[in-house]
Amino acid sequence: MKLFVISLRDAAVRRAAAIEQFQRTGLEFEFFDAVCGPSNLTSCAYNIDWRLYRLNTLRDPFPGEIGCYASHLALWKLCVERNEPIVILEDDFQLTADFSEVIGGLKALIKNFGFIRLESYQRKSRFLKNLRPPFYRVPVKDNITICYVSDVPLCALAYAISPRAASSLVDASATLISPVDKYLQKTWLHHTPIFAVSPPVVEKSRHADESTIGTRQRKSLSPGLLLKRALYKAQGELRRYEFDKRQLAALGIER
Repeated sequence: MKLFVISLRDAAVRRAAAIEQFQRTGLEFEFFDAVCGPSNLTSCAYNIDWRLYRLNTLRDPFPGEIGCYASHLALWKLCVERNEPIVILEDDFQLTADFSEVIGGLKALIKNFGFIRLESYQRKSRFLKNLRPPFYRVPVKDNITICYVSDVPLCALAYAISPRAASSLVDASATLISPVDKYLQKTWLHHTPIFAVSPPVVEKSRHADESTIGTRQRKSLSPGLLLKRALYKAQGELRRYEFDKRQLAALGIER
């Protein structure tokens, strides 16, 4: 599988760190020049649903978020055009010692699973964790352990993706409603189940402490918006439940 690292063209320090890590693995990769965010959101080339974006984030979109989403979207389209699976990493990654071995094993799995996270698949403690498990282990014959992720964490640091999964994400991304990682959580909207390797083989590096996306705007505390968001999230949880139910049945896993 071809490996791509999303990185701003002038991110010299991050690029040097990526090159050094991949030299140790012996794997080849290619930098993908990150898309810069639009200077004027009102004339942005991407369709933005401002109402849904505010419901998802309690604020307006940030230019860097649009650029980040556009970068992932461009690679999804490339995956579809090439008709072969690829691995996508953002440039603030740290590879574990098992990365190369797992990447080699994913070639036989990605066609069936479509989207496989290489980073952590566990979220911090949440109230809903007592109502449904955040992930389920999937029985596979290979040495790699795969989990179906019900409660998808934020962050799109590293993942493998198949052309079929990429096509679903491209089709569902005609209108932007949130940052890319938050959108990936909404499996019931883009119809792409999220899986993950266990244990993770990619972690955040020290470079993650300084985001290249920029500082987000302060979130709104408008009572009206907060109420609408609560209703919106409750509806999403119901749709997530139904989506998970179908996926687990297809996988032969009992809830």
